[in-house]
Amino acid sequence: MVPLSPLALSILADCPKLGAHVFSALSALRGGTIPISGWSKFKARLDPLAVKALRGLTGDSEATIPPWRLHDLRRSAGTYLARAGVDRLVISKILNHAEGGLTQIYDRHRYVAEKRRALDLWGERLEAIVEGREGPDNVVSLEAARGQR
Repeated sequence: MVPLSPLALSILADCPKLGAHVFSALSALRGGTIPISGWSKFKARLDPLAVKALRGLTGDSEATIPPWRLHDLRRSAGTYLARAGVDRLVISKILNHAEGGLTQIYDRHRYVAEKRRALDLWGERLEAIVEGREGPDNVVSLEAARGQR
């Protein structure tokens, strides 16, 4: 169970609903919808669109985005949550890492409230970055960039 932050819920509310799964695709073979697989193929299509959007926002026709992997997003979230003081066990539960040893047998707590607090914190951080309220100097506020066009 992953308790979604208000930011995640608002993003999902704006996504088209194609089927029973959060991320569904139309299947010509099955005549309906299927869960999305092949995330690397989607990312390969996303990268050129992101570069095009960046170039449009900045006006820099040579702008590029450094290579990245989808797994980098998990690493960034986990690292930020640790830096923000979230317990390592809660981060592990959010990232759905398997536990070993006797603890997994005896600890049946689902950590829903703890995961919710951590993911709300992560959502607030992402909103602050996107809105330009905080972030390093190399982060461009999308709203500010749109206003400069």
